[in-house]
Amino acid sequence: QKQVQATTTAFQLNIQQVKSHKLQIEEKLLKVVAEINSQQKIREDLQVSITKKQELLSLAQARLALR
Repeated sequence: QKQVQATTTAFQLNIQQVKSHKLQIEEKLLKVVAEINSQQKIREDLQVSITKKQELLSLAQARLALR
């Protein structure tokens, strides 16, 4: 009986540890996903900015070529 109780207690402790680690990993995953989304938004904003700058540069080069 004592062996069964000890095994049950150890098993329950292991389950609690696994659940705790799972929660920690899920929290980290949420943070990583949020950071990825943030970086993706920054990348998109930079791409828009670069495109606008390229358009202005092309216009300036065309005007210089006409001189």
